[in-house]
Amino acid sequence: MTLLRPVLHGVLGTLLCALAALLVTYTLGCTLIQGLSPETYLSDQVHQLNDEARWSRIDLAAMRVDPGYRETFTASHAHWGNAVRVADADVTNLTLGNGGDATSLVTYQWIDERSMELYATTVRQTWTGNGEIGFRLLREDILAGEPALYVTVAGGPALIEGNASLAASVDNGGLTTGAESAAVGDVGDTGPTGITASGSGPVASTPIRRDSQGVAIR
Repeated sequence: MTLLRPVLHGVLGTLLCALAALLVTYTLGCTLIQGLSPETYLSDQVHQLNDEARWSRIDLAAMRVDPGYRETFTASHAHWGNAVRVADADVTNLTLGNGGDATSLVTYQWIDERSMELYATTVRQTWTGNGEIGFRLLREDILAGEPALYVTVAGGPALIEGNASLAASVDNGGLTTGAESAAVGDVGDTGPTGITASGSGPVASTPIRRDSQGVAIR
């Protein structure tokens, strides 16, 4: 017993040190998380969801979706990574409302694998959350471009009526507050939504035919 006592003390001391290190790490982590602003939470969720969706990780992206919209989200993205290959997802604008809800504008550049044609689709994503806990995607609406990006399902993304002539303006990923928000589609008002009326038609809605290597066929 006398010989075991130093060994037991050593093991106990090691365990206590490990526990103390874990407590310090947990405390620092909680402090850092609590120090993040709602804007940072929003930006993180928006970019991670769209990155995951772009690389066809719909299962991961769905974890950032409100439970009431999750099944619709999964069904509407069913052919991403199969019939649809998303080449780029460009978040052009983030708007944080006064009540904790938010919107993001995303323009997807994507290829229809069946025809090897390139399209662009601009989508408005509506988020819900209070910022302290995080945000969850509540719905998606197509503002411009080719609606065939999504599988047509009840309650899923659809082209907003009257928005066929809207085009997204690049906003350098700006984030605005709800106090500055303007209604989407107001003529002559670019606003924080990054949307402006245009007579030039949907964003890059004209398909570009490409060969199996992705090179444009002229």
